[in-house]
Amino acid sequence: MLLPMAVLAVASLISYERAKAELLGYQAKGGLMERAERMVVLGFGLCFEVLLVPVLWVMLALTSLTAIQRFFKVWRQASNDIPSPNNQS
Repeated sequence: MLLPMAVLAVASLISYERAKAELLGYQAKGGLMERAERMVVLGFGLCFEVLLVPVLWVMLALTSLTAIQRFFKVWRQASNDIPSPNNQS
């Protein structure tokens, strides 16, 4: 029961990261498992009951990787916006 909830939680994290980044003026699109890819993979898993649990594990791994990718993408953008101590007036 926890596996689908973990996939749901990480998928929600991806959406939150993008919304928060765009609110702050950064780009957070991209990654291996965006919404469309998650729907296609989940649909495939639901078509074949035997494959559902392995598909959910793959989704969890790739969705977590996507969340990490987006985090570092926004981190790099935010780090570029920080003025260096030598440039302060």
